[in-house]
Amino acid sequence: MNVLLIYCHPLAESYAAALRDAAIQGLHAAGHRVEVIDLYAEGFDPVLSADERSSYYDRSIGTDAVARHITALRNA
Repeated sequence: MNVLLIYCHPLAESYAAALRDAAIQGLHAAGHRVEVIDLYAEGFDPVLSADERSSYYDRSIGTDAVARHITALRNA
């Protein structure tokens, strides 16, 4: 199985990071392929600006900023 693990925590030594690592190890041990997206590491900005919201349904605007995430979701 292809698994997409989304991780989001600012501290590398956090309990959340330990859980992430345990999940990855367990999934690999069970024979699964794991892809991790670390939102803090990539500088992901969760704030939706007014301009982004007003063009939300405009299909002519590209999805370059999230293209890798879309691909990862489709692969999982």
